[in-house]
Amino acid sequence: DNDLVEAVVGMANTRGGELYLGVEDDGTITGVCDSHADEIGISALIANMTVPSIPVRAEIIGQEIKVLKIEIPMSRTIVATTNGKILKRR
Repeated sequence: DNDLVEAVVGMANTRGGELYLGVEDDGTITGVCDSHADEIGISALIANMTVPSIPVRAEIIGQEIKVLKIEIPMSRTIVATTNGKILKRR
């Protein structure tokens, strides 16, 4: 969960974007794990672990192999994790 929140913070502090859980770096679709297959739960987790809260939009896409798509808005202010970590993508 911490790695996910840090990735979201880094993206929000730059241009925002889309993050896909269940897709490997090389493009292989492996599917999202059961603990991250809840769109509302992931949105709440990210909102609760960021300061100020990042309002992401999450949805499951795919029929046979499920992938979680998270849309991350660009933040107008600097966002950090609740642990105080500030990240920015380069």
